[in-house]
Amino acid sequence: MRKTLLWGAAFLAVTGIATMAALHFLKGKEGKEAFLFSKDKQWILSGENQLFDITERAFDLQGLIVYKEGLERWIPLGGPQSKFTPNFVGPEVKTSISDDEYVIGVLAGTTATAYPLRVVAHHQVVNDGTQEQPVMVYFGNGSHTAAAFAVEEKGKNGSFGCTGFLYKNVDLLYDCATESLFMPLTGTFVSGSRLGNRLRILPSAVVTLGQWRKLYPATRVMTGNTGIKATRYPRRDILSEALSFKTAFKAAPEAEMPDAAAVIAIWQGWDGVLVPLAAAAGGRREASVTLDGKAYTVHFTDGKWGAYVTDERGELTSSVRSAYRICASIQPGSKVAEIK
Repeated sequence: MRKTLLWGAAFLAVTGIATMAALHFLKGKEGKEAFLFSKDKQWILSGENQLFDITERAFDLQGLIVYKEGLERWIPLGGPQSKFTPNFVGPEVKTSISDDEYVIGVLAGTTATAYPLRVVAHHQVVNDGTQEQPVMVYFGNGSHTAAAFAVEEKGKNGSFGCTGFLYKNVDLLYDCATESLFMPLTGTFVSGSRLGNRLRILPSAVVTLGQWRKLYPATRVMTGNTGIKATRYPRRDILSEALSFKTAFKAAPEAEMPDAAAVIAIWQGWDGVLVPLAAAAGGRREASVTLDGKAYTVHFTDGKWGAYVTDERGELTSSVRSAYRICASIQPGSKVAEIK
């Protein structure tokens, strides 16, 4: 009996310590709760008291605590920003990024830039304020989602960070100026004072640097010199790594392909067409698709994981690279393209 009581007391002590730790790390600003709970729901509070349902996300306490650039939660409004600083060189300068390495190529107006995937994947968000209109580039390691966005003029809502939270396996970002939460898959603000606003998704391509240079010979290249001396960016084949979703999707009998199948998505409002990269099997180099009466061509590159989209004029157009089930869950209006 005494042994049972001792074990019970130890259990209560450990539970109490864990509870206190959770309350410490999950508290919001003074006078505010960062999280609201009910019996079967959980919301996150951000900006001007807007609520966003994150019940269908999954992160554990440890995963939140060890997040590198925002330990307790995302950086408070007006707080210090990351010291990560992107640097760029022209096409005539040789860098450590080789031509067979994957990059996220982005076209902003007439400016083409190659962002090395290994650097973007490390930080998840790159804020590029060196252009006339600032650009934000995102890559999610847990979903292999890649996208780029045009943000506001310099000095106004132009800096973004990662909260460390997931929604249906996609990172929730935040605007540093207002703390509004941002969903990078759709380019939409989902909470805060900017709720419902959208950022324009820029034309981009996940291809090797050599392939991007063929498309845009005058491209700028982001280097691995990011101003953080202790940080190194070893080369890794990120796109070939198997996806392991932190949030298990519910069984979907109507699923048209495996959950983690890589797709390139073209959005028009809440409608979209998903083109599986597996369509490149057998040597296929192109696939024609239509969305809302507009014709697009998806180009599969020499690599197994690369693709980009052009419009009817043959110009690079907006697209997002992600996984099938993520797109289908967040954008239910998405249809898988019929490729003949």
